[in-house]
Amino acid sequence: MKSLSAKRDLLMSEIDDLHLKIKVAKQDEEMSMRLIKTLTDDLLDIMTQKGIVNKKLDDIQSGIHKISSEKDLRVPQLKKYDSLLKDIRTRLMETQNRMEVSLMLRQK
Repeated sequence: MKSLSAKRDLLMSEIDDLHLKIKVAKQDEEMSMRLIKTLTDDLLDIMTQKGIVNKKLDDIQSGIHKISSEKDLRVPQLKKYDSLLKDIRTRLMETQNRMEVSLMLRQK
């Protein structure tokens, strides 16, 4: 009888341990499911943000191309204007020099 009682106590202890392990396993499973949901939500947020960033990068790249093409169109005109301004300045300087010489000759 004592051996049966001891055996029964041992089995009850093993059953209690199994119940505890089942409870811990259920808690672990619940926590794992929450973690999976959180990670899935985070992944979706990251994918959304990636799409937004990619669109902004595309917009920036498009803007850079636009600026570059405008620069290619305007630089030749600006060089032409620069050349014209240099010519005008040279002619004005020549005219000023002639006027100074003329004034000097008149004064003599």
